Amino acid sequence: MPPRRSGRRLNHAGRWLLASAAFAAPLCIGGVPNWVAWLCAPIAFTALGLAVATRSDLKLPLFVLVPFGVAALCALQLVPMPPALLSVVSPPSAGLREFALVPLGLDGWRPISLDTGATWRELGKHLLYAGAFLAAVHLASASRGARTILVGAIAVSGTVVLSLAVIHPLLGLDSLFGLYRFSSPTRLFTSFGNVNHLAGFLILCGILSVGLAIEAADRRFRALWLVSSAICSVGVLLSLSRAGIAAYCAGLLLFLIAIIATRHNRTPVDGEDLTTTALRWGGVALSVVVIGSFLLFDKLIERFKDTPTYALKLQIWPSAAAAAGEFWRTGMGRGVFEQGFTRFMPDHLGKTYTHPENFVLQLSSELGLLAAALVIALSVVALIAQVRGASALRSSSPSPSPQWRWCCTTSSTSVSSTPVSRSPSPSRSASVREKPTGSGRCGYRGPGCWWGRSPPLPRWRSSWGAAPCVRKSRPCLPATRWPPPPPTCGGRRCR
Repeated sequence: MPPRRSGRRLNHAGRWLLASAAFAAPLCIGGVPNWVAWLCAPIAFTALGLAVATRSDLKLPLFVLVPFGVAALCALQLVPMPPALLSVVSPPSAGLREFALVPLGLDGWRPISLDTGATWRELGKHLLYAGAFLAAVHLASASRGARTILVGAIAVSGTVVLSLAVIHPLLGLDSLFGLYRFSSPTRLFTSFGNVNHLAGFLILCGILSVGLAIEAADRRFRALWLVSSAICSVGVLLSLSRAGIAAYCAGLLLFLIAIIATRHNRTPVDGEDLTTTALRWGGVALSVVVIGSFLLFDKLIERFKDTPTYALKLQIWPSAAAAAGEFWRTGMGRGVFEQGFTRFMPDHLGKTYTHPENFVLQLSSELGLLAAALVIALSVVALIAQVRGASALRSSSPSPSPQWRWCCTTSSTSVSSTPVSRSPSPSRSASVREKPTGSGRCGYRGPGCWWGRSPPLPRWRSSWGAAPCVRKSRPCLPATRWPPPPPTCGGRRCR
């Protein structure tokens, strides 16, 4: 493990690398082109390497098994199989081989995937998702500010993406950055060619901005995040995406419900009730969207009267279900829906369907029914475990109350003058732990104090390797065992 100072530098570099990738990807035609993945993959894995290099342990959350599991399924679909085994594992793929390839003399082994190139791309994408997720987990756990940087990069990118709808007309540009021209015009000229996809991305950015505004301690930063949320809300409304506006209202409503359901896990900080603050600003964001929907009521009614688009989207669901039923064992290959679905839709009228407007049907047709069910179930279990784990962590490690802080106050001069050797022996460590020189003793992990290791000290005090840290007359004695002892005052537990 590198020294602490260089470790902080590596963490700082890693979080800015990952934040730059999260910020730039939506600006690159919505992150759709394949070269965007090639651009983001080195950045994400470099950030992961920098994050892991500064840690002695590796965190593997349950949710990371989802992208890793899908990547493993993609790898399995790319394994060439003999005709006898392929006919058992995937009869439709074996039938297509006999029909289209054998008459041409191509009678070699074939994989399950109908388009190996598309499955290879999906394999790389899911490994990229897993690497970026692990990098974010390790970098965000390093400090509270790291999480704000990573989440804030996504929130700010939504504002920048929407600003393109104003900048391009002012500059007289009819192509994205003067380089790329979309095949069909959109209502909002941004880096997203589809306003529904734009609305989905702005929903994410808007809700993240509300959360960052609630957590902001400075009123100026809170105002900036609220402005960002308002801009994203305006973008969702101007997109006139029917499902997007409904999803945004539902997302903000669930946000408020989650705040109410977890209100017992939060304690007031510096006299401010976080639950009241969160409900206030969450309600403001929801009100903005609802009021904006009423202002655009006439245009939204015209959009809802456009029933042929609904019929076209729902029309392909039976065909997608038929494709999933035929490839129910191992699927047609991840990323192959665009090529493999055409023969199930005879009345396609020259259209190419990249997705069936239904994630469950697409996943079932590409991976098979059993694999799709496992992926969805694992995602739900991981999400529930994450929520329960966060709630248990908050309830077991509450923020220090004023009584704790008063209980932990002791004489900073007497504690800082306690001599500690460079490499203390167990007996010496015990004497330091059991005989504090101040008027009280507390095991509270205050700001700048770390359990089980020495606090960061200036270089000129490096000889005091295990010296207690002192900050604002609230020292923290170094612990020598894990878990740390509960805070005590005069033999009584601090309450």
